[in-house]
Amino acid sequence: AMAADQIGPHKDAVVISTEGESVTLSCSYDTSSNYVRLYWYRQYPNKEPQYLMWKDARYYS
Repeated sequence: AMAADQIGPHKDAVVISTEGESVTLSCSYDTSSNYVRLYWYRQYPNKEPQYLMWKDARYYS
């Protein structure tokens, strides 16, 4: 049986920063797929998600 794909933030997912400072966001995923593309969005309270970028995370030919 194939396991369902799962993605989520790391355990310590809270990031506190001052305006203008760089931050690093990370996530982990578990999938049976050889091709993984992660899409990143940000969402402010009561606003629609805003697309930021995508990243090819894994590809085995």
